[in-house]
Amino acid sequence: HERGAIADFLAAAVIGGPDTVRSGLSELARVTQADEFMLVCDIFDPALRLRSLDIAAAAMHPMVERTPL
Repeated sequence: HERGAIADFLAAAVIGGPDTVRSGLSELARVTQADEFMLVCDIFDPALRLRSLDIAAAAMHPMVERTPL
C-alpha cells in the first residue's frame, strides 16, 4: 500500500536541470492536459529550495510565452 502511494507521488515528479525540467513539465502538461501547475519543493534548505523553484520558473518561461491566456 505504501509503495503504491510513493509510486503515485513520484509518477508526476520532474527532477533535474532546466532542460530536463522543461521537457518533463511539457510532457506532464501534454499527458494531463493541465493548464496550470502547483509546484511542491520538499527541500529543507531555503537557498536550495529557491534555486529549485528558479530552475522550474526558468524552464516554464518558454512554455508560458506560447500559451494563450
